[in-house]
Amino acid sequence: MIYVALLILLAFSSCTDELRTTTVEGVAVDIKTGKPVPYAHINVTSSGGGNGELLGGSSGSTVGSWDTDADGKFSFSFIHNNKLSYEVGGNKHQLYHSSNILAIKRKKNKDVKIELYPFSWLKVHLKDVAPAKNATKISFSGLFNLPTSSIDWPPADTTFTVKIISKKDEETFSYWLYNYREVTRYELSAKLNSLDTTDVFINY
Repeated sequence: MIYVALLILLAFSSCTDELRTTTVEGVAVDIKTGKPVPYAHINVTSSGGGNGELLGGSSGSTVGSWDTDADGKFSFSFIHNNKLSYEVGGNKHQLYHSSNILAIKRKKNKDVKIELYPFSWLKVHLKDVAPAKNATKISFSGLFNLPTSSIDWPPADTTFTVKIISKKDEETFSYWLYNYREVTRYELSAKLNSLDTTDVFINY
């Protein structure tokens, strides 16, 4: 009798888990080129609700991380917590910044497209570097105007390479000159390619 009860309990538990299983299938792509990104990291985080149950994580926690395959595709599942909502995003170390963040449904999610922002490199050539005597450093940025590379001012060499996050459409980047009292921002145009180096010239 106890054996039968255990079997019923296990079967019920299995059905419950199946009903609460969230599946996610899709592909990670370069937002500039649209090409698949192999071996990127896909992350699921939870939000909302209270602490809820242990299954599916607590609010604000990382539920799990999965890698794309050689074709940029991913497929995974996890047990969700009914009191929480979930989001999926991605990145690739040193090559792609965090992607767009997408809300996912609690059961099946197919054809999910994760768009990753690629890094680009600027080979900077400084010309007639005379002003900004009080400057202490120079920083460069692309997407979101996030400074991703900074070097001391004045630089040891008038030619150097820095890394920024590429924008999807706009072909612009910004740089800042810092001193002890203020920050001066400048914007320049340049054709930035995914995971490639572009020569830029800054004249004073």
